[in-house]
Amino acid sequence: MNRKISFIIFIVFTAIVIYIIEYGIKTYDMRFYSGKDNGLAKQFESICILSTIYFIIMSKQKRLLNGLFGLLVGIITGVVCYFVLSFLGIFGLLYHILSCLVFIIVFHGIEKLKKNNTTFIK
Repeated sequence: MNRKISFIIFIVFTAIVIYIIEYGIKTYDMRFYSGKDNGLAKQFESICILSTIYFIIMSKQKRLLNGLFGLLVGIITGVVCYFVLSFLGIFGLLYHILSCLVFIIVFHGIEKLKKNNTTFIK
């Protein structure tokens, strides 16, 4: 499948997932709460899963390895974005959206670095 089509489908899927999670949090659905976290655990979980899926569907080769790397990037992205936004006093929907944007940017940045790194080892 074309990468542009995969990207558009992923963005629509991500928007639906974010909407469902935010709706569940706003309506105080207890499936989205783990104690007094205001749904942060579900948001973090979805960031990790979405990052893994994105790295798998957008990679051209070594999909399993890229999926594991995507999980690691999702965890790091979720933690870093949480600390940055908590320092600014911002929580909720912006955390979810910003974390998703960051792991997408990280994927394409890594891909660009791989493409520009040409070695002439014979």
